[in-house]
Amino acid sequence: LMVAEEKSTYGCEKKWRKKNMGCVYFVRHGQTVWNVENKICGATDIALTDMGHQQAMETGKRILEEGIQARVEPD
Repeated sequence: LMVAEEKSTYGCEKKWRKKNMGCVYFVRHGQTVWNVENKICGATDIALTDMGHQQAMETGKRILEEGIQARVEPD
């Protein structure tokens, strides 16, 4: 589970920030080999495709650009 608190105005409505409420973002993995093959997977680590790696890099850059602070909680 990834919990994120946001300092920017992107994606989090001002009315929530005024009430000192944070925003929670859920980020999924990028495209995997099995996604391309239309296979369903629940708990197996499957390699990302080149597109999946690019999606992960773009997501990471966006998180940094927007000033989103994240912490990962153990299951």
